[in-house]
Amino acid sequence: MVTTTLRRVCILVSSIAVSYTLTYPPASAAEFKPMDNSVRIRLMKGLTPTFGGPQLEYVIDVDGTLDEATVRYEKYPLGKINPQPIETKETTIKGDQLTQLLVNAESLHSLPCQPEPHNDDAFGHDIAIFAQLPGRAPWMNGRGQGCAVNNDWDEESIQDSFRVNSEEQDKFKQIADHIHQTAQQVLSTDS
Repeated sequence: MVTTTLRRVCILVSSIAVSYTLTYPPASAAEFKPMDNSVRIRLMKGLTPTFGGPQLEYVIDVDGTLDEATVRYEKYPLGKINPQPIETKETTIKGDQLTQLLVNAESLHSLPCQPEPHNDDAFGHDIAIFAQLPGRAPWMNGRGQGCAVNNDWDEESIQDSFRVNSEEQDKFKQIADHIHQTAQQVLSTDS
């Protein structure tokens, strides 16, 4: 009963976090739409606590299907609260590059997620990632992101999600770097 209640609470928190993600920063890509083979990855860099909300350096959105997705990059001016992007690029990604990106995003599920929105950034690096892949519960971290609960988690797993060791921090950073590098590579090739 306690486990079921905790799952319901975390699912509710997850719903609130997804809602927050859709409203800040201003969503430039389509809203999250569940489809059988849909994929959505959002990486936000530069999150810092302020009274007016997070400050962003850049946002990378990957939105599409397992076959082809749109990569969108938005750069924001530093030091501004709720700014508009100063640079925007968009292209498509498919084939091996998309497959590599999805394999990396899938490996996020081996990492713990943070159980509450606006929690401290346990992974460090001021990076938040949202990943929604076919057949998986969404995975989220970081300030303003919250926790996506895998339906198989038990109460102990939820409590353990507070702790992140240095190996997990390093793995998270490697995944984030790969997402950023792949997006930059695809966008520069398309230019």
